[in-house]
Amino acid sequence: MQLIEVVFLLKIISDIQALSFILMMIVFIVFCFFMAKRVFRKNEPTDRGETRVEEVLRNLDSGRSIHHLILVHDGQSTEIDHVFIHPNGIFVIETKDFSGMIVGDENQDQWTQIKNNELSERHFQNPIKQNQGHIVALSKTLDPLGEFRFQGLVVFAGSGNIHNVKTNEKIVTTLSHLKSIIETLCVQRLTKKEIEAIYLFLSNLKRNGKVSQDMHVAQLTQRHKGSSDKH
Repeated sequence: MQLIEVVFLLKIISDIQALSFILMMIVFIVFCFFMAKRVFRKNEPTDRGETRVEEVLRNLDSGRSIHHLILVHDGQSTEIDHVFIHPNGIFVIETKDFSGMIVGDENQDQWTQIKNNELSERHFQNPIKQNQGHIVALSKTLDPLGEFRFQGLVVFAGSGNIHNVKTNEKIVTTLSHLKSIIETLCVQRLTKKEIEAIYLFLSNLKRNGKVSQDMHVAQLTQRHKGSSDKH
């Protein structure tokens, strides 16, 4: 083989190696991009229903809101979707972004979701009882500031049909009625000073909280596992 042919062959090999390196770098960069995007999304509220509720609360004329508040009560963590502090009182809101037909009674432990295009049923924890636990935890948390009354609300923010839910309509409602309920239902009159004091107290608690979202999810998983083991 002549020298020119050897040099040409070596150049081709070198070009192939360089191209392979470039392709590997592109793959690595794309991989890093998607991993970073995944982590970023993990730290964002992913429930569209909760986002819709936040928007309604933000557009109310008065009041202060805290979202995704994690509290510890009796050694267990609990997460409140929304706390809205308004001149009409403190509203503790549990949001569900469900479609299909919702069937349940406020005294039942489990409710049922029946999707229009599926024959199977999905059972989930009674959100009224779930929210009652949130209210107990919040009441204990706010003890240093005084004694308050709370109004629990379960808001179905998706396309779910709640006509088969047997309960007080002011406890379980849809997104379209949330604004009017808060503006007309007076739980306990609060002054601007009281509203600001409660908001700052809960904001500081959330910012300096010892229980992270990951820790709360881990506790929930363990609790549900223990519950299923008993049945």
